[in-house]
Amino acid sequence: MLEAPWTEQQVENLNRWQAAGHVHEYTCPNEHEGSRVLEARTDGWHCPGCPYTQTWAYESTMNGPPPLQFRM
Repeated sequence: MLEAPWTEQQVENLNRWQAAGHVHEYTCPNEHEGSRVLEARTDGWHCPGCPYTQTWAYESTMNGPPPLQFRM
């Protein structure tokens, strides 16, 4: 796991991961209305629906999402 602070490039890649649609997103553990999908910033993850923050991410997600595999 890599702890924040993260570079602008890492933040961009983490947010691409969040938007990919074919990987599991980082999510807020709190129950509340609204989105629980976390948003990356240089100081860590932030929940758009509550004050929750998270300061780590898996190193494997720092390069953005893996390519979507084509199925025949």
